[in-house]
Amino acid sequence: MQTSERFKATLKKKVDFPYILHLPTNYNKEITYPLIVFLHGAGERGDNTKFLKVGLPKLLRAAQNYPFILVAPQCPVDSWWTRELHELSVFLKDFLKRYNRRYRK
Repeated sequence: MQTSERFKATLKKKVDFPYILHLPTNYNKEITYPLIVFLHGAGERGDNTKFLKVGLPKLLRAAQNYPFILVAPQCPVDSWWTRELHELSVFLKDFLKRYNRRYRK
């Protein structure tokens, strides 16, 4: 027998992501900038020093002025991004409210 069912639950978990933030030189909160969300690979979990050695965070350390916002959250050492999707979504919604004027309501 096959039936259609639904699972509902209220999840309460502390969300604590350290992250790297790159803002353009002369950042103006009234301007809407493109946003890049950088999710690192499994080898960079849990330690920001590893995380700065790859991808866009590495390239942006040269302090060049790029006209976009980069946010690069750090996945907990004992987890995977696929397990943190809800938490990542909560983080990004909060981030957008603080750094993108379109979402400040």
